[in-house]
Amino acid sequence: MNFHNNGKYSPEEELASLPGDYTRKMAINNNDVLYDYNRNYNTDKFFRFLNNVNNGIPDKIRITSFGIDGPAAIRILQYDGYIIRSITDVTRYIPNQYYDDYGYQIISQIRKSLSGAVLEDYFLITIDNKPVTIFSVYLQQ
Repeated sequence: MNFHNNGKYSPEEELASLPGDYTRKMAINNNDVLYDYNRNYNTDKFFRFLNNVNNGIPDKIRITSFGIDGPAAIRILQYDGYIIRSITDVTRYIPNQYYDDYGYQIISQIRKSLSGAVLEDYFLITIDNKPVTIFSVYLQQ
């Protein structure tokens, strides 16, 4: 079943429609941008979103993250041509828990992990000027 709704529903409705046992395979089959502990999938969609933001073009993507042994955390990034909204569903960890942030800018920073991998972390700078991590891209492992 494909849960990517192509903008027909609000981010809240889209997140609520995803199963509680949302798996890596489901995320890949649904073309989510995926951060899977030490690997990324569909990063072209993330970079297209950044390009659209930089060009003032409304867009929306879904980013799914998995840790070493945890369930999915699912984020929707939505840009309306003016403001970027990041709504993150962590209900698979904490019942009824969502994080909702708004900002105008996405910045990045390169870092080296403890394992020696080089990553580029992307942050939404919120309207109150706080960085919220939205995605990490592996540059070198």
